Amino acid sequence: MKDILFFLFALLLLSVFSSVYGAEGELTARIRNVSVSGSEDGGSCMAKLSLPVNQASNFPDCPDNWVNLGCNSAFTSKEMAFRMLYQAQMALALNKKVVVAVDDARKIGDMCYAYRIDVVSR
Repeated sequence: MKDILFFLFALLLLSVFSSVYGAEGELTARIRNVSVSGSEDGGSCMAKLSLPVNQASNFPDCPDNWVNLGCNSAFTSKEMAFRMLYQAQMALALNKKVVVAVDDARKIGDMCYAYRIDVVSR
């Protein structure tokens, strides 16, 4: 009986805490557009992908093709965010594919934050 109660309690905790965390996913796509905006809150930098972000592995809850690179966020340093922006610009200019890792628990506005961009050589 103790084992059953322990199992049910563990299952309950797992179901409660699993809904707190967002989905992280990776998507291979091309960069279609890069945008940098300046505003009173410091502005931001974004990249538009050739595929919707919610098609990434684990199906993150991201509304469209845009990801935010976090140039004005608390998720990463400005230096790292601008390095990811440079990666996106290079991939756009050279028409290279990228692997973008996103986390829907970390959103900037309604866009998911991309915490990694890898340029694919092929």
